[in-house]
Amino acid sequence: MIENKSNYQKIIEIIKKTEKYLIELQDLLIDENFIQELDSIEQILDRLTRKINEKIIFLASRVNFKDRGYKLIKVIDADTISVEPPSELGEWINDIIVRLYGIDAPEIETKKGKLYKSILKDILYHSNYQELRIIWDRENPKNKYSGFPSNSFVRSIGNIFLEFDDKLIYLNSLLLILPEVATFYKKKNLIKGRRYLKQIFEDYNHSFECNLEKSDFVQGCLQYLMQEEKCSWINNIPLCLISFPLDFLQYDSPISLLNEIIGSVKKKKCPFYFLQEILEDISSDDKINDNIINPFDIILLATEKWKNNIQK
Repeated sequence: MIENKSNYQKIIEIIKKTEKYLIELQDLLIDENFIQELDSIEQILDRLTRKINEKIIFLASRVNFKDRGYKLIKVIDADTISVEPPSELGEWINDIIVRLYGIDAPEIETKKGKLYKSILKDILYHSNYQELRIIWDRENPKNKYSGFPSNSFVRSIGNIFLEFDDKLIYLNSLLLILPEVATFYKKKNLIKGRRYLKQIFEDYNHSFECNLEKSDFVQGCLQYLMQEEKCSWINNIPLCLISFPLDFLQYDSPISLLNEIIGSVKKKKCPFYFLQEILEDISSDDKINDNIINPFDIILLATEKWKNNIQK
């Protein structure tokens, strides 16, 4: 599971034993002039312990987590949460830090950052959910960790879904409709398939208003966002971009996941009539299976395009 797990475990055990011996030495040398030397040893052990723990956390972040349900521990900010690790990692780490794929929210130190964190917390805690479903963004074949969850600043990156009313609410796109949530971090693009899909979206200047019937929960979320941001257009977000059926998670490859997305769009008779065509055009693209394009890139790019156009 984790490289050299037993080695790190032995190192930690030896450090703990050494710390016990150090306490005994302090008692034996209490009348001697070795305080400075003992302090130096203690500082070295502290640094070594920190480095080993950092290494363990890093290696744990490179574990091939499964796409499944995870229990939320806390909301860190509007684009980052922590969830409980799989049971086999419980003895090593207390949580997994997850950054929401494709989006960047204002920094937590800012007024908007605090507001957006509060919005995410309220949506989660008032839904009485049991767990969050995470579909991890994964590394491409050229990477040493091919197929593993992608990683940024020792944070795994995922598409987060909230199960409610027999539906899956896609939190990444729901948060992206907020005016100051972006798909770039400073100048860094966060949607990895953008360069391959950009031209497709150049041809579509859409600002359709979705009149499909929304569940009470989705309607409540949108009204809450409208109230907090005072943006009436939020209520008209196309439903196909934020809501998916539960059976949507029955997939065995990135291509089959994309086909589930296509099926969901078809069932809703989405006003983005062209979105279905775009999805079908790329459904056989090797870049999907090679994790060069994330299956949700189309959804996030469509959300971004819709938001930008309707705000004009």
